Amino acid sequence: MIPNTAEAPVFLTTPPAWERGVELEQVMDTAVFTSRAGLEERQQRRQRAAYRIEFTAVYDAAALATRNTAAALEMAAPLVVPFWTERCLTTSGIVSNVVNIDRDPDSDWFVPGDWIFFDSPTQGQQFRQIASVADAALTLSGSGTAFNSGTPVYPCRRCLRDGQRAEWIPPSDGNASEAMKFATL
Repeated sequence: MIPNTAEAPVFLTTPPAWERGVELEQVMDTAVFTSRAGLEERQQRRQRAAYRIEFTAVYDAAALATRNTAAALEMAAPLVVPFWTERCLTTSGIVSNVVNIDRDPDSDWFVPGDWIFFDSPTQGQQFRQIASVADAALTLSGSGTAFNSGTPVYPCRRCLRDGQRAEWIPPSDGNASEAMKFATL
């Protein structure tokens, strides 16, 4: 079954093994028209760029069993995937569902309705949905942890697994690896 955007998403928290590399590809869907006179006109076919992210995740024996179960669930629903390459930091704690980040949000990554992922070593991890964006201030919907200033935060996009399959890499150092490939919807 191919998942669709109306289904409840699965939230992916698996980080990349940075030493093995991370690849981010931006895809602009463009239509090219050529007139009889040979003039070329290009039209963008999407409002937002599409992205593909590819990385390797590494698991020890304890995490591998949990990961096998999660990988099966990911095939049946759209995923909300943190784009690890776009990391930023909070510059304030969350107050009244508003958090400030250390850069001006751009329209590719911080859009109302999209999700962001907070990843604090002391306060835990959490996905929150963006309700609105004004300058570097993000208003979040719902309730959640009041993360402190300096918390890493990652923009997320709704994705499908590229190829709709899990690719396991045989262990070479006692740990199992998985090739993670995702394409935005």
